[in-house]
Amino acid sequence: QGTLMAEVVRGNFFSLLPHIEECVNKCEFVAIDTEFTGLTARPEDEYSFFDTMEERYQKLRRFAQTYTICQFGISAYVKDPEVNKYVAYTFNCYPFPRQQGDVDFRVALQASNVEFLCEHKFDFNKLLYEGIPYLNRKQEEELLQAKGSELGEKEQYEAAGFARLFQALVKAGKPLLGHNMLCDLALVYEKFHEPLPECYVEFKKKLHELFPMIIDTKNICLAMRKYLAQSNLLEFSNLIDLYEALGSQRGTFYVLCTPDICHAEESQSYGSESIFHEAGFDAFCVGFVFLRIAHMVATKGVKSTEVHPVHIKQYLQIMKPYSNRVNLIRGPIPFIDLCNPDPPSTRSDWMVVTSKTGGPLSTEMIQEQLGDIASMEVRFSSPKTAVVIFGSRRRANQMLSEIRHNKYISVRHYSYLRDSPIVQKLIWQLLLPGAGITLLGLLILRS
Repeated sequence: QGTLMAEVVRGNFFSLLPHIEECVNKCEFVAIDTEFTGLTARPEDEYSFFDTMEERYQKLRRFAQTYTICQFGISAYVKDPEVNKYVAYTFNCYPFPRQQGDVDFRVALQASNVEFLCEHKFDFNKLLYEGIPYLNRKQEEELLQAKGSELGEKEQYEAAGFARLFQALVKAGKPLLGHNMLCDLALVYEKFHEPLPECYVEFKKKLHELFPMIIDTKNICLAMRKYLAQSNLLEFSNLIDLYEALGSQRGTFYVLCTPDICHAEESQSYGSESIFHEAGFDAFCVGFVFLRIAHMVATKGVKSTEVHPVHIKQYLQIMKPYSNRVNLIRGPIPFIDLCNPDPPSTRSDWMVVTSKTGGPLSTEMIQEQLGDIASMEVRFSSPKTAVVIFGSRRRANQMLSEIRHNKYISVRHYSYLRDSPIVQKLIWQLLLPGAGITLLGLLILRS
């Protein structure tokens, strides 16, 4: 019974929906996680330090338009009023689109994602045969305009399918938690709400209107790592390592009065083993990590004799400065700020690497000379010249001081006037109109 209740498919979705809504309405916060069928819509959509935020958003938008959520996990954390304990009501759902009237879907798969899901024993038969249909608002309107007169009241309500759960989350207005959750947010917006906005600024605005308090535990971990360095519990920021570290004996008893966290009776299947990369269990892990970190922060500096249980309002208040900040992987900024201007970029300026030997450059050669290829990217502008960007401005400055006397390559800051092919072409067009040098061209050349 416990296993069946934690698992939500087409056959039991609408019978379980009132119970899930009840859990969401009475909880302190909701944690979510998704599994999906692909990651990059095309080869050039790989994440890059060269991206602007608008470019990155368009990559994200193409991803959400192309691929599908194949598992949605939700864990509603309810505070026990009698003791220092939270009970997690966790549900592992299988949404999958189906043709309804003239509304049809294309489902794309990326081989690497399918292999990953198979490695973690994902049940594709359950997804395809028992997946919960859904329509976003635009698709629901199209269906009701075409078929509304033929559908009864119940059929009209159920047409949106799994999107009804998304609507319940929005209506409840509870803090929404995830871990490294940008892809999760983009997918649930696109699939269950409406097509993603065309521009990045509008996306931030509309997402914040839907969920006024979003907490990304990846961002919290990175923000608190130095502050809680003495604990050695935030050394790694991926969800599995965080959960195991904070759930260890050291993590449990590092601070007194750490709240107990247990599974609700209906999701006891998660109590017997860790099922990482199942969306329901991962959602539970997100809430677990949040409570443990929040408690460590709330009690830091307090004498052990004065530590006492902390109210959830204090946890949320402490984390408020870090809320609505969604972690960004390999991008121009460390996180997206949903209700303020984005933070300054932490990546370096563009650098130009030139061969001193007259021979061609290669990525391997640049890596050997500069090191730390994981935190930089290389783009070749010619066989003997490359543009390099570092994820860390501090690392780039360190590299510049170390590379001055290198006998194989030289490194300097990128100059748009000197290095941009577009600017170079424009200058030549200005300098040589009918073989005559223009005054404007001379002024550009002088500057």
